[in-house]
Amino acid sequence: MKKSSSGNLEYSDGRLLSPGQNYLVKRIVKLIIWLILLDSFILGFFGILAILPYEEVNSTNTSIGSVMFELGLICTILLTLIIGIYSAIGIPWLIKTLSYTITDEALIVRRGRLSKTKIFVPYRTITNIGITLGPFDRLFNVGHLSIETAGTALPMSGKLGVDQYIEGLDNEELKETYDFIYHKIKRLKGIYSTTAEDTSYIESIDNQKETEFSELIKELIAEIREFRKTVERLND
Repeated sequence: MKKSSSGNLEYSDGRLLSPGQNYLVKRIVKLIIWLILLDSFILGFFGILAILPYEEVNSTNTSIGSVMFELGLICTILLTLIIGIYSAIGIPWLIKTLSYTITDEALIVRRGRLSKTKIFVPYRTITNIGITLGPFDRLFNVGHLSIETAGTALPMSGKLGVDQYIEGLDNEELKETYDFIYHKIKRLKGIYSTTAEDTSYIESIDNQKETEFSELIKELIAEIREFRKTVERLND
């Protein structure tokens, strides 16, 4: 990595980025909060079922209300165990599979646990970029960069309306990456698109051609009138 004469970052050999520890903590904390809410809902639902009056249909000492409460407790414990195992194994494994390589020509996105995916995104195809910072992102000093391109990479990314995401970068890395890609896009748009000066030049040429055509029509009309007058004199 080096700086160009203009002060912008240059990645001639490529710079490898990946989500940091803060992103892992953020994902786990969000999952724990959702787990608490879901467990509370399950316990509350089965708790209401447990206090409803039931007509006993068996001769055992176990009431239907007690069965309902125990069933809710079992569901809560199983759900907690499943999500706990996923938090301890699944989330770290998922984050380790995410990596992004920033080069001078393109962004390379790698993701996938069992099925590995490598996506090459040239800067010339990028149409828009943006930074997203949610409440948890600001709390843990992380964020992600959304990238829209002129291609059709939506099925690969799984994000509706956005082609690719650079997830979980620290704010400093996120800002550097955004600035670098933004300047790349701006420079390429200046090369491949028609500038305002070119547009005004083309418009001036078109106006000049239109003026010359109008003058030619006027001259033809004047010559026709002169020819008509000459014919009328000859007839007289």
